Amino acid sequence: MSQMTFILDGLQQQYDCETYSDYGVRIYDSRVIRVHQVILAAGSAYFRRHFSEHPVEVMYDNTEQTVPADTMEAALKWLYGLPVIDKDLCSLTSFDILHCKSIHYAAGILEIPSLRGYMSSLLVQLFGAYLEEKPSLCENPAMVILQDARTAGQQDAEMRGLVADYCREHLPWVRKLPRYHTVLEQYPRLALAILEAVAVERERAAGGSEA
Repeated sequence: MSQMTFILDGLQQQYDCETYSDYGVRIYDSRVIRVHQVILAAGSAYFRRHFSEHPVEVMYDNTEQTVPADTMEAALKWLYGLPVIDKDLCSLTSFDILHCKSIHYAAGILEIPSLRGYMSSLLVQLFGAYLEEKPSLCENPAMVILQDARTAGQQDAEMRGLVADYCREHLPWVRKLPRYHTVLEQYPRLALAILEAVAVERERAAGGSEA
């Protein structure tokens, strides 16, 4: 099973279980598509264009309708504030979908109350998939600390405490998630990806300052 299939399957399960019909987004071509449907379909519709010029089928207002790939591209750019997405399906990773140049774009989406529960699950899915893709993360100083802690036999409870402390100081928006503590209980490995994302952002910012 490909990584993209894993992600889309996970999103479909969320779509089946949760409904956020109280919030719509007006896309550039005047279509109105639910935010969670855009997130669900954007990867499929936009990246399938790599293989086909035909529109793809997505769920739209509870009916199957054809939505052009460029509509999904516009939606993805609108949601994440992206100037361009230049990766094809073959080089795409789950983390790229969430990270999208800067993890802080995702933080803006979490300000929408009706999406917070959905996004908390999405974060877990994407970060979890990313860890499966890239199990060795010791190139990053923050990751070395955590890897050392794991090697020393640190328990999940201690790992959760480490995550909570770090999020409290550096990622306050993560703590706004209604299922934040549940996520920490069930997915302590989430710490690894969160810390790497922060460290990558800092390295990028430092590089820009030096330039």
